[in-house]
Amino acid sequence: ERRPGVGRVYRNPTLAPAELAPRLRVLSLDIETSLDGQRLYSLAMAGAGGERVLMIARGDVAGAEVVPGERALLERFLAHVRSVDPDVLTGWNVCDFDLAVLQRACRRAGLRCALGRTDDELEIRRDQSFTRESRAVLCGRVVLDGLALLRGAFIRLEDYRLDTAAKLLIGKRKLFTSEHRGAEIEAAYRDDPARLAAYNLEDARLVLEILERTRLVELAVERSLSTGMQLDRVGAAIASVDSLYLGALRARGRVAPSVRAAESAGAGIVGGLAPIDIPGALAGMGRQNEVIFRLVGRLAVLRRAVMGATGVSVRRHPDRVLDRGVAAAVDKKYLDRPDVRAIVHNHSPSVIPFGVTGVPLRPLYHMSAFLGEGAPVFDIRQAAGGPSDMLVRDPALGRALAQTLGSRTAALMRGHLSAPVRRARVERLLQLGSESSLAFRRHFLDRTLQVLWEERRRGRWQGLTGNYIRVYSSDPGELSNRLLPTQLAAVEDEGMAGL
Repeated sequence: ERRPGVGRVYRNPTLAPAELAPRLRVLSLDIETSLDGQRLYSLAMAGAGGERVLMIARGDVAGAEVVPGERALLERFLAHVRSVDPDVLTGWNVCDFDLAVLQRACRRAGLRCALGRTDDELEIRRDQSFTRESRAVLCGRVVLDGLALLRGAFIRLEDYRLDTAAKLLIGKRKLFTSEHRGAEIEAAYRDDPARLAAYNLEDARLVLEILERTRLVELAVERSLSTGMQLDRVGAAIASVDSLYLGALRARGRVAPSVRAAESAGAGIVGGLAPIDIPGALAGMGRQNEVIFRLVGRLAVLRRAVMGATGVSVRRHPDRVLDRGVAAAVDKKYLDRPDVRAIVHNHSPSVIPFGVTGVPLRPLYHMSAFLGEGAPVFDIRQAAGGPSDMLVRDPALGRALAQTLGSRTAALMRGHLSAPVRRARVERLLQLGSESSLAFRRHFLDRTLQVLWEERRRGRWQGLTGNYIRVYSSDPGELSNRLLPTQLAAVEDEGMAGL
């Protein structure tokens, strides 16, 4: 039934779990200000609700809606957001610059910076972890910073300026590209405001196009659905699982279920994720649809055949997740094999050569007698009909693997990378990223750059250069919201010291 003021009312409904990946409406915004960040010049929006540029000016400006002052610009912007009702606000460094400037401007004008779906004001928080990234808290909406999304997806660039990202990812450039962009903005606002309006709007468009090309918003949604983390906090998912939830499970001797499946009534756990230091041995016990897991050493993921026609959906985790097609195939292939209690998928460096050299893997003593019938090699290139990412992602590939295994107890998967090697490579890539960041900052040592100073924390001012180098200063004066030429005098762990 429908009830006024409430909507639909369901009485004693039958509820069942369902999966939904929402399509979010995204609004990209970008502002232009004076060199010191104290005066708003214009604000551009692109995406949900179309394109729009608001500019403070006295006469007509081509490509922009002219408003008489800062308060009028803010009122129209807030009204536009309420009218268009986007799910996501985005931009480039949008939390640390655009939203921070708009928040201060609203305070000057006596307006509530309410960008959510309630009357609650915008709140900007800085992550206290090593990322030091800011996030904006809105009620009913989420802010996804394009710059943070790019970094969080481990997309490595020479630097993370919008111009660099746009050039490499979508083949476009900002309209102003000189090193003296601040002076160029000032000149355009004074002498050619239509050019500034075009520049402002193009920046908003570029962010939107980068996100559409890379599908980073969709990736954030998928990571949120998989981990249960907030959309703007998906980067913390691994830490929360490893440090919080697995620790609590370890204390209780439990294994975390890792499969989301529409299972029949009475079906038991079909897989698990556990800390790698749980002692014990692997054991499969119980009825056909029930397995109890204990783990050996570093073996962290086990998956049981799911008895049903729908296959399985797997919650993925690096190094610890069985490919979903493996289990999906097993449920059809081994229905008449009561000896199969669990599927173990492991990356062992010592067996990799037997999958690629043609030398068979053979038992040498009684403990390896289960290999007496041999271990056939599954070559995914043949099953997939060409190059692939080497993961068994669908039932067809799973069936091919199951057919290769046949009645034997083990099969080799050609080319699968050892988990320790993968971890070593990830660590090396992170190290290279850190070294690259350090080398990039060293390049600017003793140079003078414009720094927008934001706030004082722990006795030191913090600010950002135009190419997003974080700069620290112990200057005793008042630097808040000032754009000042600053000499970069020393390289620090997370940024540079300025004079």
